[in-house]
Amino acid sequence: MKAAIKEIFVQHWCKSCDRSFGTLVNIFKYNQYMKGDKSVMDVFPDEPAPFREILIQDYRRRNGGIYYPMCDECWNKIEEEE
Repeated sequence: MKAAIKEIFVQHWCKSCDRSFGTLVNIFKYNQYMKGDKSVMDVFPDEPAPFREILIQDYRRRNGGIYYPMCDECWNKIEEEE
């Protein structure tokens, strides 16, 4: 018997440094969020903000929103400059 897939890897390329980054996500929760019926906070309330941002960017990429993923390192550089 084949094991059911329980996680997927959501991956992006940073628009600032062109580095790959991503995270493993529970596939059932991922699909629930991607349907668009619930916010990322409703589906992933206990996950840290960088994790949720990866999913928000993935939703935008798939659904025609503003898509500008950034890795944590580049995001932190921008915050330091402000």
